[in-house]
Amino acid sequence: VQHPVECAGRAYADRFFPKVEKKAASEKASSNQATRAADTAALYAKLTREDIDLEDYYALLGLEDKMFDTTEAEIKKAWGTISKICHPDKATPEGRDFAEKRYKAQQLAFSTLSDSQRRRGYDSSLEFDESVPGEKAGTGDSFFEVYRPVFERNARFSEVKPVPMLGGKDTPYEEVDRFYDFWFGFKSWRDFTYLDEHKPDDSDCREEKRWKERENKKLRAGKKKEEVARVRKLVEVAMKKDPRVQAHLQAAAAAKEENKKAKKRAAAAKVEADAKRAEEAKAAAAATEAAAAEEKKLEKNRKNQMKKMRNRLRRAASALSLGTEEQVSLVTEKVTFEEAQALLQDVGKEESWPLNGDVLAKVADQFNRILSDAEAAAQEAEMKKAEKLVQQRVEARKAEEERAAMNNKDWSAVEESALAKAIVRFPAGTKNRWEAVAEAVNSNGGGGTERSVKEVIRKAKETQSKRTGKQDQQAFDLYLQKVHKKKESLERAHSLDAATPSTIIDKVGAGAAPTAAAAAAAAAA
Repeated sequence: VQHPVECAGRAYADRFFPKVEKKAASEKASSNQATRAADTAALYAKLTREDIDLEDYYALLGLEDKMFDTTEAEIKKAWGTISKICHPDKATPEGRDFAEKRYKAQQLAFSTLSDSQRRRGYDSSLEFDESVPGEKAGTGDSFFEVYRPVFERNARFSEVKPVPMLGGKDTPYEEVDRFYDFWFGFKSWRDFTYLDEHKPDDSDCREEKRWKERENKKLRAGKKKEEVARVRKLVEVAMKKDPRVQAHLQAAAAAKEENKKAKKRAAAAKVEADAKRAEEAKAAAAATEAAAAEEKKLEKNRKNQMKKMRNRLRRAASALSLGTEEQVSLVTEKVTFEEAQALLQDVGKEESWPLNGDVLAKVADQFNRILSDAEAAAQEAEMKKAEKLVQQRVEARKAEEERAAMNNKDWSAVEESALAKAIVRFPAGTKNRWEAVAEAVNSNGGGGTERSVKEVIRKAKETQSKRTGKQDQQAFDLYLQKVHKKKESLERAHSLDAATPSTIIDKVGAGAAPTAAAAAAAAAA
């Protein structure tokens, strides 16, 4: 397969196609060069005029159109151009003096604006309208026209960029809220060093220099405070007049009022519902009470009717010889209302007694069936009663055995010590004293035995009685010792009274000093 061959390559293209693109690029470069030349000529004419203000740094650099929005790169670019076209060496001899003066001012302008701190000081010293619209200005539809330029003027001193703008009537309230949040927290870089009253560099000594610096610092702080108060007043007045804020506040107030009304309606509905429920409850209670009264009345009538039927049944059973007196009493006691009613219906009135054979057999059959059921029920009740009695006796015997086992369970020394400590810890008058004592004994006894409150009380009484008996015995023994000693002393005194002095001396012993009692007895003799 043969493919068609075509010419290609740079040489082919340069030869057979016109150089349109290169020509267009060359024409564009020539146009740009001409534009730059025209701009340079216009800038030179603007900077070399004799009426230029040498104190206006932005005008000296040809940046008066941008002023505070000029970037650092633009300042450097402007100085690069100015240093070439405005150098004094390029001036005419008659204009050299002014050119040198102007160039020095431009150098100072560049050095000032290229330093961020010095530029802030210079920008702060420029003329600035600090006025705040009055109370009557900017109300209604004129609000945006009056306050927009005021906020734009003050935005140049903001530390934070970008600065949110005021917006218009259709601005969403979220943006409006963010706008006022920003301005209420507005951070200004405005520098008041240009207002310094003292020059520290002109001081004669270090103390004077420090004093001047302190005074200047106080002045700047005061001006900064005034600046913050001025901006805050501007924001507060603007927010008060802002139709968007007013509309939002009115909507919030309306919503609040509507919520308040809704709460009142809900409260009224609740009161009405409560009243309705109370009325319904009252009616239901009245109906229940009436039903209970009716039931009570019916029950009373039923009891009276049952009493009459029993009396009649008793007479009929006796007259018709349906059973013994005990059987009749049992039947009349256990018979139900329906059974008595059916039986008396077959018995009929007393005028029809005695009954014929078939009716009497039917009545006797019903009576015997009721009697059989009553006897079975009585027997079952008697059996349950006997079982209950047996169960009670078994439980009583079991409890007695448990008490006996409990009484026979010895107390360990640890338990007795825990009991003594618990009695001291919980003195008489403590709420639930013995329950607390029992819990302490079970917790600290360590014997593994769960002591009940009754056991604890019984052991405490037993311990107290033992302690009391022992103390009584000790007191009695002490009393006997005292009596014995007193008796011995009396006997000794009587023996001394009856003895002669010589006897006393003999008893004292040869070479021994007599006692005071013996000496007194001898002197008396």
